[in-house]
Parts: sequence; structure tokens; C-alpha cells
Amino acid sequence: MSAHVRETPGPISKLKKAAPSASGSCAGDDLNLMEHLGQLFDVTQDLLCVLGFDDGIKYLNNSWESVLGYTQEEVKMAPPDALVHPDDRVATRADIEKVRAGIPTKSFENRLVCKDGSYKWFLWSVAASSAQQCFYIAGRDVTENKRSEEHVLQLAQALENSNEMICMGDSTGRAVFANQALLEASGLREEEILGKAFHETLLSVNNPATLADEIRASIIREGKWSGECLQRCKEGPDLSVFLSIGVMKDRNGRVTGGYGISQDITARKRIEQQLRQAQKMEAVGQLAGGIAHDFNNLLMVILGYAGLVIESADAGGDLQRKVKEISKAANRAASLTRQLLAFSRQQVLEARVLNMNAVVEDIRKMLGRLIKEDIALAIDLDPVLGRMKADQGQIEQVIVNLAVNARDAMPSGGTLTIKTANIEVSESSARRREPMPPGSYIGLTVSDTGTGMDAETRSHVFEPFFTTKERGKGTGLGLATVYGVVKQSGGFIWLTSELGRGATFEILFPRVSEPVEENAKDADRILPAGGSEIILLVEDDEALRELILSSLTEAGYTVLEAGDGVEALRIARAKAGAINLVLSDVVMPGMSGTEMAEEIGALYPNMRILFMSGYSEFAGGHQQVLRQGQVLLQKP
Repeated sequence: MSAHVRETPGPISKLKKAAPSASGSCAGDDLNLMEHLGQLFDVTQDLLCVLGFDDGIKYLNNSWESVLGYTQEEVKMAPPDALVHPDDRVATRADIEKVRAGIPTKSFENRLVCKDGSYKWFLWSVAASSAQQCFYIAGRDVTENKRSEEHVLQLAQALENSNEMICMGDSTGRAVFANQALLEASGLREEEILGKAFHETLLSVNNPATLADEIRASIIREGKWSGECLQRCKEGPDLSVFLSIGVMKDRNGRVTGGYGISQDITARKRIEQQLRQAQKMEAVGQLAGGIAHDFNNLLMVILGYAGLVIESADAGGDLQRKVKEISKAANRAASLTRQLLAFSRQQVLEARVLNMNAVVEDIRKMLGRLIKEDIALAIDLDPVLGRMKADQGQIEQVIVNLAVNARDAMPSGGTLTIKTANIEVSESSARRREPMPPGSYIGLTVSDTGTGMDAETRSHVFEPFFTTKERGKGTGLGLATVYGVVKQSGGFIWLTSELGRGATFEILFPRVSEPVEENAKDADRILPAGGSEIILLVEDDEALRELILSSLTEAGYTVLEAGDGVEALRIARAKAGAINLVLSDVVMPGMSGTEMAEEIGALYPNMRILFMSGYSEFAGGHQQVLRQGQVLLQKP
């Protein structure tokens, strides 16, 4: 503790010299006591020192060498306070002076430097003797305790700063610690958690009734439990969390407390639900698209032969009337297939740059006729709305379907609101609405003040054939069609609704910078005049091929027929340049119509090719939009 050297005999040697000798037994007892004390002082691992008020060291025990590595002489030769850590010297001197002045002083701590350059922590007890003009000092090595304290402090900081929600309890299960993440997520104050059982304050009442018993049984059996559950949130909906609970034991195996660590998985659960819904919709869409494709071929045969019979039957006769009814029914069925293809995103779109405001204005009158007189139509259009790229007819269908859905949800009247706006989606907003990327969008919002929907209905609302209407009142394809068109057009759609509070459909389409494209007017329909050219007909459906062959032959054309792309290529090579037109289905087994067209185009660059399909798999890459210059006849 000091470097000032003094040769004053230590207390033990002074006691030895002062021992009386008149009585041998008394002197012997004192001498034995002094020897015992000396050996005791040297056996202890505590540092013992007698320090004079003048900083002279009067006594050191052997522990200074065994603990710090210095000999007694090296300690005595060191300058005052030399062994004390520089940062602790002022406080150490102040504590020593308080003892000298008789001020009651508790034990204090400081660090001493070891001979190897490391530092150790010591807890010092000091007493002063005015009569002897010295301090009696004892220091205990508490380095390991300090390290444990540091570890505990670091652990406490880690727990407090962790993003995971952490609660710790005592042996009775009552909470003694709750970190900041838990307080923020739950909305509870610390006093609302501490002293209470975890399941009383933090487990949601919406968990299964058996959850608490399941946790308790697992803790008794295994000492831990983990799983997904709902955690209470004071304000707002419950949190979906992955919770781990366990007990803490001491070295003897006694339970000293417990812990609960929960990780917020609400966002992950939402994304998983969206993914499952998307996969389900995709599977249903593929099924619906496949059915619609095959059904289209059948309808085309029915409509085609019905048309031939109508033309050949007596005008106004009973046969013509009956066949016309067949044709009407087939056309209604064809309308259903178009909705199925729209839902499954397998229809062919003629996309162009357009202004959503113009689309809404074009169908404003139609919307007025669709809704009832007791429903007010409110239209709020952004005057500086940007542009988007889509099939105008399909976007009109989206608005009409949403308007009809809103009308049916307001049997006692209400308000239908259609709004457009420019929307900027930030990174943070996009993360809340995955998989939508950030960027610039055109927003279309259709809302009503109707009956609204519960959570179960909302989860199925875009599925085909799902309807809440009574039997015979709806097909369940209206909103499924909306969903398909929006997705096929590169957009995103969300529904917000609660029972008794209406519904709002929010749709975002990517904004584009190109100018609006004028919509070309449909050419007047004229009856085909017929001709003498040679047509190569490629269609894998035999019944449909026979119908088309019959129709073209009656019109005067020479028709070469092929059941697939490979056969068509063989005919094209054999006929060289004699073929004037190739009329081909798109989706065929083996070689698709577009693959066949590329082969024929390489042989005869000027060959005209006309595609037929009710499917969107138009072109080799299964695109959903026509390529520039390609022509398609839609089935049926």
C-alpha cells in the first residue's frame, strides 16, 4: 500500500520482545500465542498490513507475495500508492484519510497491480489506532466476484437491449424482471407485470383453454416448454409469438426461478398466411384455366354448328328458334369461361397506356344504371392522375364487378365511392404489404357503406365460386375475376372490411411515364366474302377441327388440316410456297402453335399466320399480352 521504508519492528516482533520472563509459564504462553498468530496471518490468503500514519509499512504477511507476486521488500521499496491502479488512487487516499479522522467508513474497493502487469480487485477493511499512530489493514481478493458482477451486468444489459421480449421470475413464478422490448410490445407498465405470474398478465385469453395446463405439465416433466401462441397486447390485437419458457436451477438442482422469452412472429405468420392463400389461389386458378380451355373448345363446336344450322334452317321456323336458344345458352357458358380465365390470369390482354380517370368517366352512366336509386354514387378523381398500362375492357370489368358487389352489400341503400389517386409507396410501406415493391402507383379505391364482412368471409372473398348470396343469386366469380385481372395487370389488391362497417377495396397499378394511347375504334363487322386461297388448319381437337374445316370449305377455301405442329411443318415443307395462310391453335401437345410458327416463319418469312386460343399461353414464353404484329382469334 505504501513505498515509504521504515525499519520499525512489526507488531508481532515487538510483542515477542516485550513478553515478560519473570514467570516462565506466562512468558511461554505469550510466546506460543504470538507464534500462532504469526502462522495464522501467513496462512490466510487475505493481504494484511500495518501502515503507519507516516506511510511507513510496519508489517506485511506472506500473502502479498503469493497473491501479487512481489516480495515483502519489493512492496516496501515501492513509492507510495504505486501498487494502486491510477484511476483508484484519489478515492483510496480519501477513504484512508476518513479512517484517520475517525469518520465511520465502510469497506472500500480498489485495484492493485500484480507483478505480471495484471490487476486484481480487493475489498479493504481499515481500522486506525491513534495511540499506535498506524492503520490496521486487511484486503480480500474479490477479482472473481467482480468478474461475475461484470458478467451479470453485461447479461443484464443484453437482456434489457434484446429485441426479443424477456421476462424472468422467482421460484414462485412471479415476475421480477421485464425488459424494454416486452414493455413496448405489450403496452404494459413494469408495475403491471412485476410480482404477477406470466400467464396472468401476458398470455392472451384468446389462446386455447388448454394452453396453460399444457405449459405447466411440460415444465413439471421437462423443465421447459416452447411453441407458438398469442401474447396479450394492452392496446391493439394480440401478438403471434414463439414462446420459450424454462426453469433456472442452482448448483444443487434447486429451482431458483424461471424465464420466458418470446419472439414476435406476427409479420411472419401474416406472410405465411398470404403465401398459403396465394398457393391455394394459384392451384384453383390452374384448375379453372384448364377447365375453361377445354370447355372453350366444346363451346366453339356447339356455337359453330349451331350457327351453321341457323343459317341453313328456315327463317323464323321452329328449328331455327330452338337452335338459337342453344346458341344463347352456349354464349352464357362462354361468358363464364371468360371469367374463369380472368381469375386464373390466363386470358389474352390487349394492354395499352391509359388514364384511370377516363376509364371511370366512360362507365359513369353505366354505373348509375347498375346501382339502385337509394345508393348515392360519389366519384373523386385526382385531376393530376398519372398513367398506367392495362387492358381497358378488363379494368372496366373490375370497376363494374366491384360496383355490383357494393350494390348487393347495401340492400337498404348507402353510398358507393370511387376514388383515384397517385400513390407513392415507401420501403417501409412496401414491407408492410409484401410482396408489393416500393415505387409509384395509380390507386383505385372502391368503397361502400354496406353490411361489411367478418374475418372468415374476408379470407375467402377472392376465391372462385365463393359467394354469400343465396343459391341462384350469384356465381361467385365476380371478385375472383377482379383478383385475376388485377394480378394479371401487375397490380395489387387489398380488402378492408368489418361487419356493419362497409368494405373498401384498394387497388394499386404500377405507374408508367409513356403518353396515353388512343383506343382504336372497332372496324365495322362484315360477313366474310369467301375466297380461293389455301389455308393450313392446325388444331389438335378433332371435333373443332372438323367444324372449322367445314366452315372454311363452304366459304370456298382449300383447307389442309393437321392435328399438331409436327404434322403442320411436314405439310408446309411439302407444299412449299402454295400455302396462303396458317390458322393455328396456340396450346397443343408436343409442339405449341408459336413454336411451329417460328419454324414456318424461318422457311417462309412472308407467310401469314393467324392464331386461335382462349388461353393466355400465347407465345412460347407463356406471355399474357399479345406481341406487336401478332393476331389472335379468341375462342369461342
